Amino acid sequence: MKHKVLIVDDDLFSRKILRKLLRAFPCTILEAADGLQALQVIATEAPDLVFLDVNMPVLDGLQTLQEIRSSPVHARLPVVSVSANTERDLVMELIQLGLAGFLVKPLRPGETYRRLDVLFQRLKNTAPSGSAMHGPDGQARKQRLLLIDSDPNFREFARSLLDCHFEVLEASTGAVGLQLFNDFEPGLVCVSERLELLGAQRLLQMIRGVRSSFAPRIFLLSESGEAPAIQQPLLDGVIRRSFIPDAFDRELRRTLLVGESAAATIVALLRGSLRAELITATQQSIGVMTSQDVAVREGEAAPPPAGRVLRTRTELTLPDGSVTVGVGLLVGEDDALRIGRKILGEDAPLDQGAGGAVAELVSAIAGRVCASF
Repeated sequence: MKHKVLIVDDDLFSRKILRKLLRAFPCTILEAADGLQALQVIATEAPDLVFLDVNMPVLDGLQTLQEIRSSPVHARLPVVSVSANTERDLVMELIQLGLAGFLVKPLRPGETYRRLDVLFQRLKNTAPSGSAMHGPDGQARKQRLLLIDSDPNFREFARSLLDCHFEVLEASTGAVGLQLFNDFEPGLVCVSERLELLGAQRLLQMIRGVRSSFAPRIFLLSESGEAPAIQQPLLDGVIRRSFIPDAFDRELRRTLLVGESAAATIVALLRGSLRAELITATQQSIGVMTSQDVAVREGEAAPPPAGRVLRTRTELTLPDGSVTVGVGLLVGEDDALRIGRKILGEDAPLDQGAGGAVAELVSAIAGRVCASF
């Protein structure tokens, strides 16, 4: 079954990127450049899912979502926020109006694909609890995670970021959380520092004492990012509780999504998200700066440039300092001169401007990758 999907964004390039990612899914894609156009499309086309930018002219994302939620016909329409704006108060307002998820710009292809996969699984409504979910690489059943937090807004927010990685169980109280833990034996447990009926300290003790043969990894959700000394022996780590999507996503990568070792983390990044980020950053940077397309050669080495070759290299260090990777370009003289002409707007020899333009391009690619992480 094909679903109707509406992309709402005043930036044509952003719509193009999301449209390209959505082509992997069975859907008909509609577009709108602002909130007013979006409401008109919703009224006439009745889409099944909306991707909504926040900062737009005429009618912004928040105002558009308010109008959708006030409609007796479309009040339950799933809406996903797609924006670089992660200001806390705005995010809270959006959550309270009801969101199906968050996508933070710049979009990371691998991560975005997994989240889109989850969204379309929900649309099909064919993924009962405990069923296997598959990502683009065909991996089997996801690890089960129990999220225990009394705030329904935070649970909805956190789930939008966790669903693509884990099979998520939710509990609003410590008592319900303990029952779910006994029934489903999740391998990961996230416990809020403030719980009713059964507090965090007592709940942690009871989970740890359920059975000696089953040892889940347990993390405290703390607004300060710290745990009381009495709870530290019961925990595998602390996750800073935040409503800011990219900040909370970084916390997840630091805690729940890390590899078994530094080497494993580097290998996973190079094979997975980092490679995808490099491809996207290269395509976007070269596309913006030179108006040229970039094709990916899968499973084969590119032939070396003919004649004189310009080698340009910079180091890419991820913001948390965990990985440093060399990013470089090997460019034939003719291509380097062509790139220099596009960027500088005039002809320039390699040693009088064109070489610097290529170096600027490499730095732009590395910067875009860093921004994505």
